[in-house]
Amino acid sequence: KQVALAAAADLGLSPVSLELDMGTEAVSQTIQTSYEIAKALNITGTPTYIIGNEIIPGAIGIDELRARIANMRACGETKCEG
Repeated sequence: KQVALAAAADLGLSPVSLELDMGTEAVSQTIQTSYEIAKALNITGTPTYIIGNEIIPGAIGIDELRARIANMRACGETKCEG
């Protein structure tokens, strides 16, 4: 929790406001919805990325992530032919 609040402060967000918002129903509902989607997709670890129709479990590195996103935009798949 403290790491997240410190990261928020580094981004210019108010840690006090953020901590107050953490307890709201909207935040709880968003977390619950994310949990239910992950459970339905059988995602059990973090990080997990979903790009198009591909589920990518685990850390793949920023360059690989960018390449897969660029491929999705270019050819509709995370790995383009040719």
